[in-house]
Amino acid sequence: MQFAGLGDVDGRSAPAKRMKAARADLLAAMGRAPSVVEGLLLDRAAAHVVMLEAAEAKLLLGKGIDTSGYCKTSRTFLTLLGTLGIKADRAPAPSLSDYIREAGLDEEPAGLDDEGEADDATGPPQNPDGGAGVDVCHKKSRPKQKTAPRRRRTKPRVYADHE
Repeated sequence: MQFAGLGDVDGRSAPAKRMKAARADLLAAMGRAPSVVEGLLLDRAAAHVVMLEAAEAKLLLGKGIDTSGYCKTSRTFLTLLGTLGIKADRAPAPSLSDYIREAGLDEEPAGLDDEGEADDATGPPQNPDGGAGVDVCHKKSRPKQKTAPRRRRTKPRVYADHE
């Protein structure tokens, strides 16, 4: 009996190219040379990337997917990442002052004088009685409407494949 391995697979197909790229990305995220066992785990994690992306593409095309299988594959992928010591790196969130500066919001808004108060010409619209515009910050809240309690589903949801 002879077994087919990854060496026997032609690497020119789109999934094979994606798996190779995913493996390279995971190896870069690992940040060091893997051991033999870690290399095998990297291959499995890269295969999971391809499987998850294929399911997501199918979903975006409006076709049904096996949500249970998708969730199991996702969990297994996360377990592989944890075993390999790969953590999701997040870029640090910018400070509020950096965000305001980058968004160009650090300039003084038009219509304000040196003290930050509205100029008469460009201030809020005036009512005929001389008061400022409608006070939208202090609306009276409506009483909460009573709603019926939610019923629990008795049957599990079934998502059919539309192949």
